[in-house]
Amino acid sequence: MGTRSIPLSMGTFLTVSDEAIKNGECTDIYFLRTEETLKDDNLNPHVVMEVTATSLPDSWAVFCGLADVLSLLDGIPVTVDAMPEGTLFYKNEPVLRIAGRYRDFGRYETAILGFLCHASGVATSAAHVRIAAGGRPVYSFGSRRQHPAIATMIERAAWIGGVDGVSNTCAPEGMPVVGTMPHVFVMCYKKPEDAWKAFDRSAPKSVPRIMLCDTFCDEKSESLRAAECGAQAVRLDTPRSRRGNMRAIIEEVRWELDANGHKDVKIFLS
Repeated sequence: MGTRSIPLSMGTFLTVSDEAIKNGECTDIYFLRTEETLKDDNLNPHVVMEVTATSLPDSWAVFCGLADVLSLLDGIPVTVDAMPEGTLFYKNEPVLRIAGRYRDFGRYETAILGFLCHASGVATSAAHVRIAAGGRPVYSFGSRRQHPAIATMIERAAWIGGVDGVSNTCAPEGMPVVGTMPHVFVMCYKKPEDAWKAFDRSAPKSVPRIMLCDTFCDEKSESLRAAECGAQAVRLDTPRSRRGNMRAIIEEVRWELDANGHKDVKIFLS
């Protein structure tokens, strides 16, 4: 076994540069050894690479990531056939075929599978949430759970999976970028009402007045206070302190709002 030194990270953060990926330098080492051995034996057979999923967490998934695969293979003498992005696929169903001389593209298998698996996973998760939500709006706030270098891909995949908007400012152009306030904003003020009123004064009129309502006390109490400050909707975050059932908490908040004349105030769940 040997080692190989390749300048994969070209910047400040621990990421692989576009150039290294495009050159096939971001790959599993055995592909390079395969390539070197075939070259020594003067072999470069014509092959067809077929990508399938041998197992899925659910009965179907959403195909995504093809755009990056096509960018990777641009200029390489291969033929590519694939499903359109956004297509549903099933276990063992081919989603991509690449035909060409093996040594021309073999080392790219690692990147190809990475592009497809990651993006398809995000798109599939988004699609399942979209279905569960029915006609309610769904927004992606998932880029904070991924490496920031791939935020654009994450938001694009979520969009293909069916979300109505995304939160990250590095989302591809044309996607609605949404979001109102974090907990730290509310905590910068002495009480939630001060934060909500400041937001209402400062935020563009196009931004909905959705007020975060679980910073200093329970969701039900703060939601009522936000409604009295003119909130169009209240946002409930994942409750850690109460360790409660989210459905039950939402029902409590809905009852409290309705009982106090705020039936028009919606509930937004993150």
